[in-house]
Amino acid sequence: MKDLTAQIEPVRALIREGQLARARDALMLLARREPGHPAVNALLARTLYELGEPTKAAHYASRALAAVNPNPSTVRDLGDASDLAALAGDADRAIAWARRAIDLEPGNPSLHARAVYLLTKAGSLLEACRQAEAGLASVPGDPLLSSLLAGTLQRTARIEDAIPLFRRVTEARPDDAYAWHTLATALNYAETEPAETLAVHRRAGGLVERAAEPLPARPADPCGSSPLRVGLLSPDLRAHSVARFIEPALEHADPSRVRYCCYFTHPYPDAVSARLATRAAVWRHLPKTAPKKIAETIRADGVGILVDLCGLFDG
Repeated sequence: MKDLTAQIEPVRALIREGQLARARDALMLLARREPGHPAVNALLARTLYELGEPTKAAHYASRALAAVNPNPSTVRDLGDASDLAALAGDADRAIAWARRAIDLEPGNPSLHARAVYLLTKAGSLLEACRQAEAGLASVPGDPLLSSLLAGTLQRTARIEDAIPLFRRVTEARPDDAYAWHTLATALNYAETEPAETLAVHRRAGGLVERAAEPLPARPADPCGSSPLRVGLLSPDLRAHSVARFIEPALEHADPSRVRYCCYFTHPYPDAVSARLATRAAVWRHLPKTAPKKIAETIRADGVGILVDLCGLFDG
């Protein structure tokens, strides 16, 4: 097999710089020249997945898997094989290889975390709980595994069991915005003192604000002060309950008084997205876009009021 190291390294540099589309195009050319090259197919699969193209990613991951040793024996090889199997949609092999890696290094929390993630993605939530508990038995108090176990407990409606774990993670990582974010989300579903819930939300919001990059001064609205521009930011402007509530507002808005600017962050638009796009004054599809870039786009569009429809959920 031809050595493509010299051609692959510049592509890796593009990926590190965040130029995923250029990296994809370069890898596509390499894949046409060397269709069976495992490194090219593996890197292309991961790049396509990051670009929100899971079907194509699965195709190239399957190609890469065909060249993988069916019995990998090192933690690194098992991890790589597990990741490829997950991209290819082969959950059983992905989980099996992840667990074999744990057998080699039971004290490595990231290996347990991979298995928990794969089991959760496969819908095996009770098994994911057991896996996280096994990880914590090997690495007591680990914040990552505590957070994963808490999240899995929350998904199985065991919110009262999840909250102490979320609290433990904030104690271990007091400046971690995501740790406070997950605790705030959980408290919304629990019988807790309102003052505590408010304090946790304020802490989470303060950490996000502190970490945010400053934006340039807001430009003048090119459309003038009227009509008002209202921004809607959400990953759920698709076949989702959020869209059902929002669509009537878009449909019946008086464009002489208000214009809706929609910022859709989910990777995969659908027929509902297409319909909503025709009813919005501005429609931006911004999957896997840095928060600063989204903020700059919203500001450039002259939005006067922004409504975050996602709240504390991921998206």
